[in-house]
Amino acid sequence: MGMCRYLHPATEIVMFVAMAILLWKEWWFTLLVSVFVISVILIFRVSLKQVYRSTMGTLWIVVMLIAISLFSTHNILSSFLVGYKLLLMIVDLSLLSIVASPFDITYGITTILAPLKYVKFPVSELAFVLSMSLRFIPLMSEEVERIITSQRVRGFDIKNIKHVISMGYSILIPVFLSATQRAEAMAISLYLRGVDVKKGIPPVKEIRFGILDVVVWLICIVLLVVSMYA
Repeated sequence: MGMCRYLHPATEIVMFVAMAILLWKEWWFTLLVSVFVISVILIFRVSLKQVYRSTMGTLWIVVMLIAISLFSTHNILSSFLVGYKLLLMIVDLSLLSIVASPFDITYGITTILAPLKYVKFPVSELAFVLSMSLRFIPLMSEEVERIITSQRVRGFDIKNIKHVISMGYSILIPVFLSATQRAEAMAISLYLRGVDVKKGIPPVKEIRFGILDVVVWLICIVLLVVSMYA
C-alpha cells in the first residue's frame, strides 16, 4: 500500500489533488501546500534526484509561463509566483506517483469513481489510463532530458526564451513520438499477458477505509470550502 500503509489509496489521491487545487488560491494556501510537499519529501525520504527526474521534462513549460506572464503583466513578483505555483503543482502530483504504486493509484481512482459504474461509465479503463499516465511522467522527463541534450549538441540554446519558443517543436515532436511508441509497446505487453483492464486490477489484499481516512477527507473538504470563500 502507499503512504505508510495507513491511508486508503483513494484518500491519498484526494489529498494530493486537493493540495494541487488549493495552491491556486490565496498566498497562505500556497504556503500550506509548500509545507505539505516538503513534509512528504522528508517523511518518505524522497530524494531530490527523484523529484528532479519527475519534473525535468516540464521545467521549460514553467519557464515559458513565467516569460509569458512577465510579458503580459510586467510584474516580476507575480510572474515568478505563477511559475512557482505551476512547478509546485507538478511536484505535488509527481510525488503521488512516487509514494504510491501504480496498482494503488488504479484502485484508488476506481474507488472514487465507483458510483459512475451505475451509468455504464468505463471506470476501470479510465483509472488504468490515468494511473499509467502518472507513471509515464518520470519516463517522459528522462526522454525530454535526453532530447534536450542532443539538441544542445546541435546548437539549441535552452536558456534563450525566444529560441525555446521558436524551436520548441524540435523537443515536442520527438517526445510525442516516443510516448506513442512506449504506449504501443505497453499495450502489446498487456495483451500478451492477458490483462483485462475492463475487470480492473484488484489489490493484493482487501483495503478498507479507516478513521484516519475519514479525518483526511474531512480536512480536505473543509479546506476546499474555506478556499471558496477566502
